[in-house]
Amino acid sequence: MPEYNDLADGAGQALATGASNAEPATTSTVGLWFGLGNIVVATILLWAVFGGLPTRWYVVDVPAVLLGTLWLVSGGALLVRLPISLVLLRVSAMAGLVVGLLAVAVLSLSAAYLSGTLGNLGRGGALTLTLVIALAVPYFLLYPSVQLLWVHARSSRAHRPGT
Repeated sequence: MPEYNDLADGAGQALATGASNAEPATTSTVGLWFGLGNIVVATILLWAVFGGLPTRWYVVDVPAVLLGTLWLVSGGALLVRLPISLVLLRVSAMAGLVVGLLAVAVLSLSAAYLSGTLGNLGRGGALTLTLVIALAVPYFLLYPSVQLLWVHARSSRAHRPGT
């Protein structure tokens, strides 16, 4: 059985040469955990939006479907060790980080507005939004940031001369 290349080498080789028969790449244990994690996080996101929210609103539904799909695809690619899985992981992590930053900013501004304009009722709403922010930060900011750092470290290690 041939020795597998690093993900970055396999993906880069497949993209640079256009070869469809590039050796499949393995992920480290961390990559496999990221694959499983992406599938779990996508499932939680889609369940929360479509099972937890009482009404449909395209401003929430469309990003949830796109982000959930990206996370499911990248998670599956990492688990089956596709050569393109690092690229998919990078794209899904960037998308998650952008959506997360936007969501935290909007929720923070909403909490500040409610707290400042509606008195005690607004403070209750602000507290609820603060709880939502606290629950969203690990999944939308920390997790994608760690993924991007890991992908960057693997890519730079693969492109370092002499390795």
